[in-house]
This record gives sequence, structure tokens and C-alpha cells, in this order.
Amino acid sequence: MAKAKLTLGGKTELARYAENYGTDKPALRALCVVGRGFWVCTGEQWHDNRCNCTEGEVVGLVAALINTCQRVARTRLQPDARDYLDKQMPP
Repeated sequence: MAKAKLTLGGKTELARYAENYGTDKPALRALCVVGRGFWVCTGEQWHDNRCNCTEGEVVGLVAALINTCQRVARTRLQPDARDYLDKQMPP
């Protein structure tokens, strides 16, 4: 589980988050705290995703987001993401 401790109260980031959702299902399925860690909830259990590289928690989050987008894209029409970006960008 998470080993990164905050100085205030000595709780892990994951423990502090769990206090907020109690017995309900967590609203977030992934939690990334830069410099501390990256955790993913699969069903009822949280998993600590460690990467032994610089900013590994961010690398893990980006990889999980890419994997999720690829998995969801297979079930939907595939509009070009640039279509959304072009409308948001000023000329």
C-alpha cells in the first residue's frame, strides 16, 4: 500500500482520500499525487503503481489514461480529437 506519509497526522494520501468516501464507492478510480504516488482502484481494492523512474507517478497516470482512452475508443465512434481542440483554440 502507499508508503508516502504526510507530516500532519502521518496519514497516507490514500488513507486521507478513503476517509472522504467512507463506505461509498470512491468517486475517483485513480489518484495521483505528484512526488508521492499513483494508486488505482480495481473494484474494491486499491493498488499502488510504482515506477522507478523520475516522476514515476505521473508516468503511471499518463499510461493509465492512454490505456483507458484506447479501451473506450474501441466501443465508440472515433472522432478525431483535434476536432475538439481546434474549436477551443483561438485563431
